[in-house]
Amino acid sequence: MAMMESGGGYPTRLLSMLQDLYPGSTLNNVGISGDTSDDLINKQLEPAVNLLSAAPAGNLKIALVWIGSNDLFGLYNWVCDDEYGNDYSACEEATFGYYSDNINTILTSLKTTGSQIYVALLDDQSKRPVMTDPALRVDSFPQITDVDVSRMSTQVSIYNDEITRLSSANGATTVDFFNTTIFENWTTLSDDGNHPNGAGYDLIATIWYQAISGASKPVAPTLTVTIVGTSVTLAWNTVSGATGYTLFYAPFPYTGPETIGSIDMGTETGISVDLWKGASFYVAVQANNSVGSSGYSNVGFFSIP
Repeated sequence: MAMMESGGGYPTRLLSMLQDLYPGSTLNNVGISGDTSDDLINKQLEPAVNLLSAAPAGNLKIALVWIGSNDLFGLYNWVCDDEYGNDYSACEEATFGYYSDNINTILTSLKTTGSQIYVALLDDQSKRPVMTDPALRVDSFPQITDVDVSRMSTQVSIYNDEITRLSSANGATTVDFFNTTIFENWTTLSDDGNHPNGAGYDLIATIWYQAISGASKPVAPTLTVTIVGTSVTLAWNTVSGATGYTLFYAPFPYTGPETIGSIDMGTETGISVDLWKGASFYVAVQANNSVGSSGYSNVGFFSIP
């Protein structure tokens, strides 16, 4: 498999995940941070098309496209002010037309390479801390006002509708970053309140992987507990798509999360142990795969009489 992506610091994470599905895969990252859709066409599109076209015959080729956030940041930070004299309606109408043409050019060009194309739906960047925190906003985008932020939110939805329409017309698959909180939650953001941190890039890679592979987290298993004398048997059903299971246990009475222990069960779907009289525990199981872990099974409880 050969793959081209246009994006941030998640490529190596994604490639590592895809190696299990497509051993020997390679990735060429031609994305440039800060670029707009105009920049992508002028600097990145031709190299991407050439790389994909040159991939060995018979290889699965994938192109990932994520573009538009910088179009909108630039639109409200200076374009509408400097080029349209704050005539927002005229500015938004004209620049939307340019963006639509750019997305269509990108997708039709990539389509000629015979690649599977995946296109990101934009997050609502008006919700990023760099927009909601006035101090961060003035440092990065000094000309964006509260009114601009509100209009930006509306425009993101308009852009996403156009991405969806043009993706459908060109046989591309959209990937939903709009309904995530990666760019809103400080636990997944760097200090600038705008770009992801390592945890954010992990989530981004997982979302792309799910789209490409059709994979998802496994469902939770169902746990049963059987007691015979001082022997306890825990068993759970095999979960489709799971590559392993984790058993969790906590003594009764429960005194806090620090008392929870876990056992990597590999692919086993049960365990029997001999315990002592009076032993009392809560138990639960999660199913795991390369995408992540299921929720917990039903919580079991046993007490050895």
